[in-house]
Amino acid sequence: MNRPVVSVCSALLGLAAALALFYAPVPTRASLPEFAPAATSAETAPSPLRGSLSPAPQPAPAPTPTLPPVTQPSPPSKGAPSEASLASPAPMPSQTERALSLGEPPLSIPAREVPRLPGTAEAPVPSFSHGPSGQKQVALTFDDGPHPTITPLVLDVLRARGVKATFFVVGIRVKAYPWVLRQVVAEGHEIGNHSYSHRPLVSMSDEAIRHEVGETQTAIRNAIGYETSLFRPPYGVFHANANAIFREHKLNVIRWSVDPRDWRLRDATLIANHVTLQSKNGAIILCHDIHRTTLQALPTILDTLISEGYAFKTVSELCGLPPLRVITASHAPPAPAPEAKN
Repeated sequence: MNRPVVSVCSALLGLAAALALFYAPVPTRASLPEFAPAATSAETAPSPLRGSLSPAPQPAPAPTPTLPPVTQPSPPSKGAPSEASLASPAPMPSQTERALSLGEPPLSIPAREVPRLPGTAEAPVPSFSHGPSGQKQVALTFDDGPHPTITPLVLDVLRARGVKATFFVVGIRVKAYPWVLRQVVAEGHEIGNHSYSHRPLVSMSDEAIRHEVGETQTAIRNAIGYETSLFRPPYGVFHANANAIFREHKLNVIRWSVDPRDWRLRDATLIANHVTLQSKNGAIILCHDIHRTTLQALPTILDTLISEGYAFKTVSELCGLPPLRVITASHAPPAPAPEAKN
């Protein structure tokens, strides 16, 4: 066969195939094989928009069965806390509890933090760790005296600046140096009870606490003629069962808000810097009149705070408590006895 004839035949066959495709009927949805699940009523319903290009609606998913609530708590996640954990956070241990667990005295304990024994419901006595913050007033307090040599030197520094302080005394020292206590009161200072032996009250029975408080009250009364209404527990802590004993003696509990830890540092510069930097309106400052480094720091403490406009008050004045009885001349320090000559 000649090549022109083959070309004409090929063209005719192509034209026939094109005409067959052109006139062939368009396949419909019904003529196509059905691979999808049977159509629901929603699929067979006529579309309100004729010729819409939106896809046909898919069948609704099967309902998920309701699971019973989980009773066991799930472990905490490492991400952000949940609303439940933010709404009711776990209680933090109080400063008192931390101090007791560490076996060391706390820096400062607010008046509301009174440790309670299980099952006790004794109402706490009035308790103060600071005074009002409305005025530039502070209270300077000294613990663990009287000391036969350092306490009189502390009185000299206070007298030179016209400052009145509150001395929380230990009963066994009052019995040993009653004339020092009389000198403290004769110069217009205030006295508080700091227990008899300075042992922690939290480790004592009720009878032992009653002895610690009562014996010191008796020693103070024998030395100056009256008892005090101020009590500072050793290390600032006690169990709630002690409140009844404090109430028997009409005592107010006094703690502190500034503690330079002069019993540990024994550095006059560090002690003075801590007190002057931490003191603010209403502060109750804790010091000890049995350490020479505290005596050395005292002039700087007083001069700095006075230059900043602070006025020094006794604890009773700062906290609005009734004033203690003023010492009379009959309780002035006796003259020292002349030394016997051999």
